[in-house]
Amino acid sequence: RALQAHRAEVRATMQVALIQARPGAWLLALQRWLLQRGWRDAPEAQRFVQLSPLKKWARRALQKGHRPIVRGARDFAQLQAAQRHALRIAIKRQRYAAEFFQALFDGHPEGHKRRQDRYLTVLRDAQDSLGRSNDARVAWDLLAAANTNTGPMGDFVLGWLAAQQADAANGESTGGVRDILKLKPYW
Repeated sequence: RALQAHRAEVRATMQVALIQARPGAWLLALQRWLLQRGWRDAPEAQRFVQLSPLKKWARRALQKGHRPIVRGARDFAQLQAAQRHALRIAIKRQRYAAEFFQALFDGHPEGHKRRQDRYLTVLRDAQDSLGRSNDARVAWDLLAAANTNTGPMGDFVLGWLAAQQADAANGESTGGVRDILKLKPYW
């Protein structure tokens, strides 16, 4: 019962936070701005001239996002759970930025497209594995904090979640993050 009451309280708090955040507002504003600027109607040569400053800016933004990810990947074995979660968020932001700017770099040689795809795949895999590890840690913390006698099944779940965290910390997440160190930026 205590766990159900705690869950209901957390769920209500989360719903209020999501309603207040309006996560799609920024994306809709950006889309409206892009559509009002006539990007699609401009002649091809003019579009490339218009996009060239954006390409420079995108390169700088991607490089700026890439640096802390590489630092975090290098120091991954020493990172605490909260730092690993912060690394996951940085990877997620970099992945979204790389996907957003992807079309700016499409005109490069053939090998470039493979590097671009590899970059996005490695970021996605690292983000997913770190996410699974974090989910297991948060679930374990919530169950442990509930401080209720959950019996043998609860003990089983706590043990399973601890094993998930250990597997992610020693295997899956480590491999995904190690792949980041091998990446060559495509921009």
